[in-house]
Amino acid sequence: MRRVVRILGVLLLLVASSASSSLGQEATPASTDSILATLGYPQLDITITSEAYQVVQTDVPAGLVLLAVTNQSGVEAAATILAPPEGMDQAGFQATVEATPQTADEFPAFLYQARLPGGPVVPPGQVGYAVVEVAAGEWTILGEGDQTPAFFTATEPSGAPSEEPDADLTIEMREFAFTGLPEAIPSGRQVWQIANTGEQPHMLMATAVPDGVSLDQILASIDTAATPGARAIEFGETVGLEIASPGQTAWLEVNLQPGTYVVACYVADPESGMLHVAMGMAALVVAGDDAGPATPVAPAATAEAMAATVDIADFMFTPGELEIEVGTSVTWTNQDQSDHTVTAEDDTFNSRILNQGDSFDQRFDDAGSYPYICALHPFMKGSIVVS
Repeated sequence: MRRVVRILGVLLLLVASSASSSLGQEATPASTDSILATLGYPQLDITITSEAYQVVQTDVPAGLVLLAVTNQSGVEAAATILAPPEGMDQAGFQATVEATPQTADEFPAFLYQARLPGGPVVPPGQVGYAVVEVAAGEWTILGEGDQTPAFFTATEPSGAPSEEPDADLTIEMREFAFTGLPEAIPSGRQVWQIANTGEQPHMLMATAVPDGVSLDQILASIDTAATPGARAIEFGETVGLEIASPGQTAWLEVNLQPGTYVVACYVADPESGMLHVAMGMAALVVAGDDAGPATPVAPAATAEAMAATVDIADFMFTPGELEIEVGTSVTWTNQDQSDHTVTAEDDTFNSRILNQGDSFDQRFDDAGSYPYICALHPFMKGSIVVS
């Protein structure tokens, strides 16, 4: 289970030799079990080993491309597809990466600027499929480990299919929620259209969890996963879509076994450093043979339709006690000239320092009372009551 995305060693790898690691063989035949592989899109075959990312094709037409990712690394792995920001060439991007030092625990800063169309997360020994859109230019394929990256070039578009694939489920990722994600979905092979309609990069990870657990239990277990012996929940297999930039849409093929899954985003917020999952971007879904067609939650139940506000002014939270329904997102806005924070007494949420005009959002998915203070001025107190 991913607690923090760590793309280790990527700084050195990106500025190393750009000679692509190629398998030097013909493209592998499309899987007869795959839905996306039968639709005729140009295919980029990627193999992940413990040492390297390898590609069969070093050139593909720009446009919609099928990524067929075979994971031979022995552990869960993903193909992160990356290109420099618009208007920047590969050399300039590499210089930017080199000039941005980071530690292993930090979310790589350059990923907020790079073009990232998404890519499949693949369990060991399996093949993952996703259709993504790649613009003409030079692209890099890398992951979280220290494997040698691979490179490919997207050339001018060809006569390949330009129509978008049909999808069984359409999901939007934004700050900080998944919309269109139902509570119950069919098991088995299906295609999800996943669009990042937010302003930050996002990912969608669906991880098997034991039936009957609550979202609070899962989030607590994720938070303590780095402490030996502290994990109360055993997490199972993960499938999903790797990091996608704002405005990107991908079509991910999943093959879900019956059971419960936690769907979450593990990208870090650039201002607060908090993972999106800790800011409310997580949900539980149940896959089953009798679930029927996936039916998104009604718009009235989405975070977008349920919102509330709290003003921070004159060293007070107004209203001091706010009553909301489960699933509501609350936005605090600092109207004072002084800096403030929004800090839960039990540390379940905590804003960065808010300057005048800054805002902080928090979604509440569980009933209960949530008292909070300003950490800079502890006499400032408020409470959120969720029912």
